Amino acid sequence: MSALGRRGSVLVVAVLVLLALELLAHGVLLMATRQLAASRADVGILRARASARGAVTGLPLAVAAPSLDATPVGAGPEGTAAGSGGISVRWRLRRLTREAWMGEARARVPPGGWELREARLFWRLDPAGRVASFSAAAEAVDPRLAEIVGAVRGLEGPEPCGEWTAVLDTLFPAGLPALARLTGEAATLGPLGPLPWEAVLAAIPVSVEGRGTPEPLDSAGVCLDGPWNWGDVEPEAPCTDVLAWRGASGSLTVEGGSGQGVLIVRGDVELVGTRYRGVILAGGDVRLGSGASVEGLVRTLGAVQVDATSSLLGSACSALRAMGAVPDALRGLELLEDAGWLPVR
Repeated sequence: MSALGRRGSVLVVAVLVLLALELLAHGVLLMATRQLAASRADVGILRARASARGAVTGLPLAVAAPSLDATPVGAGPEGTAAGSGGISVRWRLRRLTREAWMGEARARVPPGGWELREARLFWRLDPAGRVASFSAAAEAVDPRLAEIVGAVRGLEGPEPCGEWTAVLDTLFPAGLPALARLTGEAATLGPLGPLPWEAVLAAIPVSVEGRGTPEPLDSAGVCLDGPWNWGDVEPEAPCTDVLAWRGASGSLTVEGGSGQGVLIVRGDVELVGTRYRGVILAGGDVRLGSGASVEGLVRTLGAVQVDATSSLLGSACSALRAMGAVPDALRGLELLEDAGWLPVR
């Protein structure tokens, strides 16, 4: 082959190589472009998901808790929030039962993509819901029937309860037994459902310890504050409308006196000649002696003991009134951590 022919062959090969390199470069560019678009889409999805989840977990702060009191089942507030990078988020809160709520948020994947939804379950204490959780006037992990000598009476049907009458009529139309064994989930949760003992006791503004006597405290017809002022069970007294929530991190002995409200004690509770109206929630034993009387509902992770001179009389009205005085710190939405994110479409 002549030199001119060889040079022509080399030129053709060079052109083919350059063409192949251009095609390869173009393919790499297309792949990179697609990867960039996919990465941007992934970033958009992550931003939208983060925005939706942020709106859901922020609902306890976004919604005024008192406004939820009268919300019927199936209803709830709605609103908007600003998410990551200016993504607009629409949220809504729906009441599922007396105490179960679902928070949901929707964020559109930018730019103008599909709508992404996230949801979680919440819990909120409801007085009627708490009372409805009782299966007897007295619930105990270890009832010890041989140690219940005094009168223990259940609920025989609806009772008049002032402003709570309409609510009460829907709770126990068939009444409640006097005593039941506390089993299953109810025996492992905190005193107020999913809230642990430590959180509940920390939220109760007034604590009592050791021994004491509850007595109404008033001056010139005005009821005064005090850790052992648990209201007055007598009608038309200065402290009649006080329904005291009291907590104790250890055991508690109540000697004489009277009071009404909710008593939450991590250890044992002993009432000695005390007249009490409301709810007692204990992590240990509940003992009534020396003429003590409880009118309301009792739940204990230990035993119930009632001596021959004492009584435990079931009263849903007394329990409902007491639960209705729940402190503000226990009225908010609580995210149920164990439930995780819900599969929604």
